[in-house]
Order: sequence, then structure tokens, then C-alpha cells
Amino acid sequence: MKETIVNLLRQRPFQPFVIQMSNGETFRVNHPEMAVLLKSNVIIAQPDSDAFDICSLLHVANVAANGSAVTGS
Repeated sequence: MKETIVNLLRQRPFQPFVIQMSNGETFRVNHPEMAVLLKSNVIIAQPDSDAFDICSLLHVANVAANGSAVTGS
């Protein structure tokens, strides 16, 4: 799944996407600068605030762009 997220963050023009976690929680990435991909986590900033979420890549269940699921490793 990490490679899929990398590809989506590098895509030009950028297309917003959603990360769905194994517990059903979802996080929308509206801009490539809103997400920082680390070795085993992705940090997603919340727009218009100083808040952020740290998501373990082990718990990413799905990544969806433009309303459809994106498959990857």
C-alpha cells in the first residue's frame, strides 16, 4: 500500500484521495503537502488547524482516488 500512496502523492496533476483504515476510519488527502509518508506510518495534516493523525501503514485497508479503490502493494 505504501507504493500506492507514494504514486498518488507524486501524481501530477494531483488528485485528492482517501485512506481507509482497518477500523473503518477514513482520512482525506486534499493536497500532497497534507501527507508525510514515513517508513511505517503516514502522517495526515488536518486543514485549517494544527491537528494531524498518525496512521500505521499496517492498518491501511484501502486507498481510493476519484471515488474508486486503488489497488497496490
